[in-house]
Amino acid sequence: MEAITEIHYKREVRVYPQRPRRLESILVESTKSFGDKDSLVQIGGARLTYAELADKVERLAAWLQKRGIRPGDRVALALGNTVFFPLWSLATLRAGAVVLPVNLRLHPEEVSVILADSLPKLVVAGEEALHLSSALSSYTVVKAEEVEGENAPRVEEGFSEDDPAFLIYTSGTTGRPKGVILTHFNVIHSLLHYREVFGTVPEDRTLVAVPLFHVTGLIGQFLHMLLVGGTSVLLPKYQTETFLDALEREGITFTFAVPTIYAFLLAHGLAGRSLSSWRLAAYGGAPMPLAVLQGLRETLPDLDLRNAYGATETASPATLMPASQTERKPLSVGKPVPKGEIRIAEPGPDGVGEILIGGPMVTPGYYNRPEEIARSFTEEGYWRSGDLGYLDEEGFLFVVDRLKEVINRGGEKIYSQEVENVLYQHPGVLEAAVVGIPDPVFGERVKAVVVPRPGVDLSPEELQRFIGERLAHYKVPEEIEFRKSLPRNAGGKVLKGLLRQGK
Repeated sequence: MEAITEIHYKREVRVYPQRPRRLESILVESTKSFGDKDSLVQIGGARLTYAELADKVERLAAWLQKRGIRPGDRVALALGNTVFFPLWSLATLRAGAVVLPVNLRLHPEEVSVILADSLPKLVVAGEEALHLSSALSSYTVVKAEEVEGENAPRVEEGFSEDDPAFLIYTSGTTGRPKGVILTHFNVIHSLLHYREVFGTVPEDRTLVAVPLFHVTGLIGQFLHMLLVGGTSVLLPKYQTETFLDALEREGITFTFAVPTIYAFLLAHGLAGRSLSSWRLAAYGGAPMPLAVLQGLRETLPDLDLRNAYGATETASPATLMPASQTERKPLSVGKPVPKGEIRIAEPGPDGVGEILIGGPMVTPGYYNRPEEIARSFTEEGYWRSGDLGYLDEEGFLFVVDRLKEVINRGGEKIYSQEVENVLYQHPGVLEAAVVGIPDPVFGERVKAVVVPRPGVDLSPEELQRFIGERLAHYKVPEEIEFRKSLPRNAGGKVLKGLLRQGK
């Protein structure tokens, strides 16, 4: 069958011809089929059926319109993993406005920079955002839980699928934060990609432990479940015991988390738990240690483990691991999503080059940053990921490093992930990150920052010997530092810039 293409944002992309045109319309359709079914469950809080969710969204959308919110206005959400985040997100979209999620883990000064760039018309805040009060004080702020909504009829607008739906700011690890524009068209294609590759169905129940202000929790879980008629169980604060209890009590079938969470689960112990409903465990944001994969396989042999790779700029997934392929390709992040495309720019002799990503899920660009758009996209509209990787003969993608994080030791190129993969094979290593630090002779030398497993004593010499038995001598870290944890952003990615600075 010939691929169907359309022009969006001056790019020709493959599309799903049968698709919802607006995100808020997905709620309307799911409510028709699943009105009495749980849509949202907050651990320790409220439960909302699809009918209740739809009613509250309509009332809040009418309230937003009455308050003067118009199509294209930004509404900032300083909210955590409670029912208020999905409620206000959908209400904002229903009013034709743009959702601006606020990363609650940022410093108030960082939030001030983001709000000054985006200029939201309104900020909806919860109690979990009290520490950001100084950053929010210059804006109109309402408390999420105090607004009941309006009964007034709403006037439909001429909304388009190419309208912005979300404005999500990057973590700023490479400089000033950039506001990534994600349209209804972008996000809907990501939801369809997830449904097709993961085979999700109305009976699925996902446990959302990653932040809803990040694309994994927002798109990969909540909106994904909204499309298929499933249930999102929200965990306001991650704790391993609480996570395991929710897996059991709520009959969770689908999780999506950073590898660290799965490592914590294994270290905590899964024996004696009733986890027969848990069928699909997706992961991304960082490499999955092979030891963790093996431990999950041994403990839960029927659990379907799937890697995913993407970014805010790709509305979550750019690649997804097909069913039953993880054991065969454990270090791969999967294949391109069905309507997407991966290219490798200027591959070297080993096939490694910068990963370029195209498709309907790719952002049209950055808010108020024309120079960044010109720098970040090829002439054909492919987004330059800044990651290095290669495609094997079967089309599976392997990510080997960040373009800016390749270590150059006296002319020898060292991919940090290669060294990290070996470190994770050591039974005493819980987490590891490898970076390049300045060296007066070689320009850079290799440093590893390691989190040992609880109760395990490790020495630098032991790990150096372990790595030296498996890799070339110049790849062995000359310096090894032990810590209790690694610094991460809200998406679970290790902040290697801080590690290079010794922070």
